[in-house]
Amino acid sequence: MAIANSLLTPESRAPIDKPVRHHGLVHVIEGRCKECNFCVTFCPEEVLEIADHYTARGYRPARVKAGKEGDCIACRFCEHVCPDYAIYVVEDTP
Repeated sequence: MAIANSLLTPESRAPIDKPVRHHGLVHVIEGRCKECNFCVTFCPEEVLEIADHYTARGYRPARVKAGKEGDCIACRFCEHVCPDYAIYVVEDTP
């Protein structure tokens, strides 16, 4: 019993209930984006915004807000609500 107690110190155990924090990198395919604004509206972390420039088709695409690049939680909700498959997330979990 003494051996078991010496191996299980609080410092040596990893917490089993610590949640894994997912992070993602958002990519927008500007040629497909039609400025529907769904991804911007429904992003839980408010990472996205509509760009100031126009595409060749006359739409302003979505983009990641300046300074919010690391705030994506990789929920992929933007992917699910985009009717034109113009946005995707690459998970970047350490």
